[in-house]
Amino acid sequence: NRLPMQICYSGPTSALYSIELMYLKMISSARERIYISTPYFVPSEGTMSALNAAIKSGVDVRIMFPAKYDHPIVQHASMTYLGDLIECGARVFMYNKKAFNHSKAMVCDGRHFTLGTANFDVRSFFFNYEVNAVVYDEYYSSKMEGFFQEDMDQAEEMTMEKYINRPRSTFLKVSFFRVFSLLF
Repeated sequence: NRLPMQICYSGPTSALYSIELMYLKMISSARERIYISTPYFVPSEGTMSALNAAIKSGVDVRIMFPAKYDHPIVQHASMTYLGDLIECGARVFMYNKKAFNHSKAMVCDGRHFTLGTANFDVRSFFFNYEVNAVVYDEYYSSKMEGFFQEDMDQAEEMTMEKYINRPRSTFLKVSFFRVFSLLF
């Protein structure tokens, strides 16, 4: 039995930023839903714009992010971008505080998904050597959505109210790290 799949890789010596282009193509082709799971979320301007456009056109965008972190600086920078998306209409889920969720996946419309080494961040898009598989199969895509749903059941949703009501010191810290997010 064959599984339609495409391998996408990029790195600092690549002529094209294939990983970013793959994410952009998947986001722009989604019509109903986009589910993203990533431990680091420092998107490029292009991917952030694509996600905002998808949300504004009625696509259900959900992002799974770890509540427990291995790199606090990147986590703080990530939170500002996630806050921007919550404000735009995305749903953000903080995965179980007892475990670190390091999965890097995106599934669109239950039709295709990507899984691999690339985080949803500029380092993975432009500076690191990364490889992802894009699988074009409804059966396995629906299974991936099921895994995402199971993770959402173990997560707490970060609402705009919760985001705004964080301690003032947290707000200042994450804002500071966003300014320097491209360096991490």
